[in-house]
Amino acid sequence: MRCSRLVTVLLALVLAALLPTAAPAGATTAGGPAAARVAAADDPITITSKVVSRDGRRKKGLFLVGKVTPSEGPVYIQRATRCSRETNSCNFRLYRKKYLKQGRYEAKIAAPPTRRGWMWRARVGTSYSDAWVTCTKTPRQAEAGKDCKIPF
Repeated sequence: MRCSRLVTVLLALVLAALLPTAAPAGATTAGGPAAARVAAADDPITITSKVVSRDGRRKKGLFLVGKVTPSEGPVYIQRATRCSRETNSCNFRLYRKKYLKQGRYEAKIAAPPTRRGWMWRARVGTSYSDAWVTCTKTPRQAEAGKDCKIPF
C-alpha cells in the first residue's frame, strides 16, 4: 500500500516537471497586460471642472462639479489664498476632499461674502483642473454684465 502511494506521488512529480507550465491566473508575460498597466500609469489624468448654481430642494448654492479620467483616487478641491499680480499666479490651499462616484465628483463651494472673487480648482495627484472664479456682484455690476475679477 505504501509503495503504491509513493509511486503515484513520484509519477505525478515527473509528469508535472515534463509538461509545459501555464502561467497562473493573474500572472503576466513580458509583453502582456503588465506592460499595458505600466503604460497606463504614465498616462496623464484629465480633470474637468465647472461651477454650477443649483436651486433645488436638497441642493442649493454653488457647486464645483467635474469628471476625472481615468477614475483614480480622491479629488482635492482647492481655493486660492494669495494671488500675485507680478508673477500672475496664486497659492492654493485644501478646501475639501471628495471621493469619486463613477469618475465624477461634486463639491459645494462658497461665494465670497464681500465684493471680491475666489478662485477654485480640483486636484488629483499631480494633475490640476482649470481654475474657476466665483464672486459677489452688486446689482449694478450684474446688470452691466461685468465678469468676476481675478483676486489680486
